Amino acid sequence: MKRFIFIIISTSLILSACGNSLENNNQSNSIQASISSDKQKLSEDEQTISVELPLGTDSGDGIMYISTPGGTSEEGNIPTVLVQSDTVLEQIGVNTSNFNMESFSYVYIDSVLIEKDQFGDSQSTISLEGEFLKEGEHIISVVQYDNNEEMGNITTYKEARYNIQY
Repeated sequence: MKRFIFIIISTSLILSACGNSLENNNQSNSIQASISSDKQKLSEDEQTISVELPLGTDSGDGIMYISTPGGTSEEGNIPTVLVQSDTVLEQIGVNTSNFNMESFSYVYIDSVLIEKDQFGDSQSTISLEGEFLKEGEHIISVVQYDNNEEMGNITTYKEARYNIQY
């Protein structure tokens, strides 16, 4: 009888420990999903839309520069990213400070919308794929609009350039 009670108690403890682990996993997954939803990735259709941007200008508050394995774009530098011609994916950092947290920031590469997010003082990573890994110079632009829509007036425009070399 003592053995039977011991087995029941042991089994109960084991099952309750497993239940807590699953519950913690579910909480962790929901937190991760919440974080992921803050950064809005765009569908392929949205990414192929190209817009006319005021290239070469700088307007609005804030500072933006990119970080690559070849250096940063601070002080107007154009860092070189060395890749193989068959590279499928490369990541670079986008660093911002003093951006308006109330507005979405739209990130473009060569005037093609890549993503939108809320920047303030932040560091994020963007992925370079396909045409953005072709040899030559490329422009990353971060834009904020007065109405949080691409059809609004530009309130902040910052750009940085990078060079891809095989």
